[in-house]
Amino acid sequence: MSTTVIYNGVEIRNCLTKRFEQVTVMDPSDTDKEYDKFTVRVAGYVHKIYQSLSPTVGVMETVNPNSGLSIGPNSVAANQMRARRLLMEPRKQFKMTVGEVPLLECGPRLTETAGDETTVEVAYNDVNNGPKPRACSITSIVGTNLMPIEFEIEICMIDCVNPQNYTGIINNRWAMADQIDQDWYTTRTITGRLRVADVNLNPQAMRSLFVPPLQHGFKRDTIEATTSIDGLTVDYRVVDKEVLASCPAPGTTWEGTHTLSTGDGAQTHGEVSVSMKGPRDANKLEMIQAMALICQQKLDLLNLKNFITQAAIVDHLHENRVEMRVQVDHSGVETNPIALLNLPRGTFGKIIELPGYDHNLSRVPSVFGTATVTGLFVSYLQSPCSPRHNIPGTTATPPEPEGGEERSENPKTYTYGGDLPIDNEIANNYSQEAAVGVYTFYEMEVAYPQDQNTIALPIAKSANTAVDPYAPSLAFVRLAPPVMFRKVTVTATRLGRPPLMPAARSVLDLPGQQKIHMLKAKPTFTTPQITADGKTRRYTTILEVEYALARPVLNNELFGLGKIPWDTSDLVDNAVNPSEIFSTDLLQ
Repeated sequence: MSTTVIYNGVEIRNCLTKRFEQVTVMDPSDTDKEYDKFTVRVAGYVHKIYQSLSPTVGVMETVNPNSGLSIGPNSVAANQMRARRLLMEPRKQFKMTVGEVPLLECGPRLTETAGDETTVEVAYNDVNNGPKPRACSITSIVGTNLMPIEFEIEICMIDCVNPQNYTGIINNRWAMADQIDQDWYTTRTITGRLRVADVNLNPQAMRSLFVPPLQHGFKRDTIEATTSIDGLTVDYRVVDKEVLASCPAPGTTWEGTHTLSTGDGAQTHGEVSVSMKGPRDANKLEMIQAMALICQQKLDLLNLKNFITQAAIVDHLHENRVEMRVQVDHSGVETNPIALLNLPRGTFGKIIELPGYDHNLSRVPSVFGTATVTGLFVSYLQSPCSPRHNIPGTTATPPEPEGGEERSENPKTYTYGGDLPIDNEIANNYSQEAAVGVYTFYEMEVAYPQDQNTIALPIAKSANTAVDPYAPSLAFVRLAPPVMFRKVTVTATRLGRPPLMPAARSVLDLPGQQKIHMLKAKPTFTTPQITADGKTRRYTTILEVEYALARPVLNNELFGLGKIPWDTSDLVDNAVNPSEIFSTDLLQ
């Protein structure tokens, strides 16, 4: 039985099969079979070339009167030139028969002219941008109607008994690597390679197959997808990083701090600083709203005993990033989140809780990113004889990404082997005065000026300095016993209401056996100022009171220093003994 080969309409009859080789091509890991590569070389005869739609033998081609290749049906040069050109064009239909039985049949998966047609079925189609002619030798010319020829072609196809691949995807293999740092946070990297049968299937459009679902507790860091030059493979790399708390939507990256500070253990200053960054489609106003909810929760802004002292919102114009900073003064012992060095209470150190927020779930970027990749800069199959080599100006609509089930969470258990150092005796020396309205500033200054009632009078008699150069020129005369005064200056600033000032009574009992009498009192008030929340007023009052003591304080008595409004201790506790503050050395 004779063997016949037909390629691109050129029929080679009475063929002698010189090579028929089938080689299995494995994937780069040498694990999976990708396709079979056939190399066929035959020697046969091509008869006269006819310009006919249905020739009995020879080259089957349509009539093209405008073609410069149509030299004439009877020219041996024209027939030889036409045959070799048709046989050496890649990606044309191939068929090899023995007698009437097809032995090997393969065609291109798409045309080279339009660049966007494709067939989905894998069987009977070349999967390596072929078929690809490798050699064509016309051994001799017999007249004008018969040409002995030797022809070799390479075909790559899926050779299956029962082919069921209708997706056009040949192979997808990947590997995973976990890097655990010193704090036990995991960086997970997935690398792989996906192979398709047709360049116009666009392996980039298969991202839903190689971008894995995001696990709980992880944030998607980077996605890299690189298409090979032949357009048939995509090498991908996906990096996920473990995080403590995911960024609230619509942001994707965030950072923030919550600071509590106190100077006296009764008044606490709180500050939250949050920065949030998102993709191009993230609404900045929605990110600002999310940050405001965080500040509200961490600083307990709905509590009327907490006052905003400063607030700022920063909009970064060059990127989709916003920041918020809020400072408050916490008042009240019962709601005070920190006292002295006891453990912070309230929301300090806790994960935020927002509607619809799960700190284990981070936002996942679309598998297609921010641009449509189907057809975008896809290099279609081209012919050197064709003038079409431009980059497409339009793109097709990408297919919807396929959803994937979420992978199971990796549970972690944290234990603390011991009792927490909780102090039940918190701020026993502080009254509820600060809970009514927080004092942002309070200072009491107590001075005890003493007048010796001694005057210096000049001596009228002229001193003989020549006789006594050290003769005094002044005489000191005590008019009365020494007297002592007590001057008290109180400066206070308070939020919400005027500060509570000590009562200036006309007669007071000092520690010891004496009384003091008020000489004058001068209260000074400043105009209230509106604070950062737009409604709370800040009041400042200065009180100056001057007293006269019946006699100076003795060395065995005490100087009374007063106390701040929220101090519930006794006045004697704040008094000081002169012997503790004055030395026995003479003042020089």
